[in-house]
Amino acid sequence: MDMKHVKYLALVLCIGNLSPVMAQTASKSLTVDNLVAWQRISGQAISDNGKWVACKMEPWEGDAVVNLYDAQGKELATFPRADRFLFSASSDYLVVSQKPGKMIVDSLKIKKTKKEKMPMDALVIYSLSGGREVIDSLKTFRLAEKADWVAFQKGRKDSTLYVQPLNANLSTRYEAPAVKAFNFAEKSGMLYYITAGDKAEEKPGLYLLNTETGVKTLIKEGDGVFKQVTFDEDGANLAFLYCAQKDSCYKAMSLWLSQQGAPATEVAARGNRAFPKGWVISEHGKLQFSKSASRLFFGTSPEPRQKDTLQLAENRPNVQVWSWDEPVQYTVQDYNKEKELKRSYQAVYHINGGRICQLADEELSQILLGDEGDAPLALLSTSRPYSLSSMWKGGHAVIITQCLWKMAAVNYWHRRIMADTVFHHKASMRIGMLKQTVVGILFLWQTGKKIAVD
Repeated sequence: MDMKHVKYLALVLCIGNLSPVMAQTASKSLTVDNLVAWQRISGQAISDNGKWVACKMEPWEGDAVVNLYDAQGKELATFPRADRFLFSASSDYLVVSQKPGKMIVDSLKIKKTKKEKMPMDALVIYSLSGGREVIDSLKTFRLAEKADWVAFQKGRKDSTLYVQPLNANLSTRYEAPAVKAFNFAEKSGMLYYITAGDKAEEKPGLYLLNTETGVKTLIKEGDGVFKQVTFDEDGANLAFLYCAQKDSCYKAMSLWLSQQGAPATEVAARGNRAFPKGWVISEHGKLQFSKSASRLFFGTSPEPRQKDTLQLAENRPNVQVWSWDEPVQYTVQDYNKEKELKRSYQAVYHINGGRICQLADEELSQILLGDEGDAPLALLSTSRPYSLSSMWKGGHAVIITQCLWKMAAVNYWHRRIMADTVFHHKASMRIGMLKQTVVGILFLWQTGKKIAVD
């Protein structure tokens, strides 16, 4: 008997010896209670210094628990009814939000308890050197990523914003009344908040708070509509959209910029000559800085059409006209109606030069930026000319263009077609492959090598 057959026989004997145990185990059936109580890891976090680990254990039915461990796996603390949990920037604190127990909430719902009388969340600030602070009646909170500061609101009717260090030193706590929105910068302790103000202390508007110095600055006064308030990474620059009249946001949004904590100045508004005629700044366009904070990207769009409010709805004609050869079938148009109404086209404000360039438009609506917005090239694409065929065959069309970012004394964007060829990619092709193809084409073009297209 060769060695192969010996190994096989040994395996059979082992299975035979284990079969009674396996049969005994198999005889135990799982119940619904077993399945409901089964816990899974639904979240985990490691402190920046690598000394602490937090793990969220969640049953299929019931309340989740966050367990805190040291690097050796020793359990240090447990936080029941846990929801969000975050380590502080210094790794000295663990912040955990706690929800009311599910059984308590369910029993109150059965009793038809009013929403304003339902229990609220709590916030636990746990010091890893010992001690904890519990903030009751929590409405919402934000934890600074690069500073040991937390901002929160309490109660359902009270909109006061509290900003304090995690060490519970209340002598450095800041309060702001009637706050509508707030957030920290990504890599600093800078915080913005929007307040309706009060007659005694603060004017309505957008404020900037430097938690390190305690300096508070009124960035933009006004009781209008603030939207898309955005920091650059370091919190040195702050951009936002503003409209003085709530009912005019669709056509009268303007772009504002604050640098180094200074009061904001308007940098773009309706009628800017860089925009196509009749276009406005879109409240739905994404507002973002480039990596170096030298460029500020925002959205524009044709002025949206508004409903005639002077006419009763039943008196308005509701006519739908469409044809069989439309680029996009009517059913698809109807499905995407709300999305299309919010469509915007990317533009850029060059902060150092003070120039505005319209990048995307209705002809080339999709844009891909490189190097987190700092690259000299951008890729624009469209599938509109091929929409009808792609609905039945599947496909994607890409047009490569050069973006001339630096145009001396010119306030509008020029573009040049790099290749007249339209590159077709099957719909099944992965996005990653498409990006690699595009990058390769751009490299070949930049190096002066010939582009080969099948």
